[in-house]
Amino acid sequence: MLITSFSPDRFISRSAALFVDSRIINWVGNTIDPEYLVTVPLFDQVKWKTSTGKWLTIKKQGKSRDLISIKVNGKANESYFVTHDLFKNGGKIEILTKTIDSGIK
Repeated sequence: MLITSFSPDRFISRSAALFVDSRIINWVGNTIDPEYLVTVPLFDQVKWKTSTGKWLTIKKQGKSRDLISIKVNGKANESYFVTHDLFKNGGKIEILTKTIDSGIK
């Protein structure tokens, strides 16, 4: 019988990190296509250091949860998905949302 000890603090911090990761970009669940569904993050900006040492920046502009557009490396993204290459090679994802009092429809 293998017994492993897991301190509650370590468990909570890992659970919180998984929650934050899942709120930034939702993994679609298809292991064949390395793509991720972009949703409106809870935070205004997150910087993520990739395994290659480069940075991925995810930035939200606007105050609401209503998604207007997504830009990847300064170019309009035509879908709601981004590829895993961003998480490997770095880059910038900009998520534009409605401002609360703008009346944009």
